[in-house]
Amino acid sequence: MDDDLVDSVLGMVGSTRNLTNGSVRKLFAVLAKKNPTKEDWWKGWTESCDLRHPIAHKGKGATAAQAVACIESAKNYIDYMADAAKPSP
Repeated sequence: MDDDLVDSVLGMVGSTRNLTNGSVRKLFAVLAKKNPTKEDWWKGWTESCDLRHPIAHKGKGATAAQAVACIESAKNYIDYMADAAKPSP
């Protein structure tokens, strides 16, 4: 892959490189022809991302139920991305 292209795209999307970033989501939607915000797992995913920040950067804690929900959200996200990466028939 062309390093200049990679650098240009990464420069456009900023430091948050998952689907919660609007620029990443728009690029993904164009390339994958999918809109993740319409998926059943989307709300749980965004909630887990919102929970992650204070845990990762401020040392906050999470309940066991929150941890389980975050793991399930991550699984759903990974499954969705893996499916989106499959070649079209």
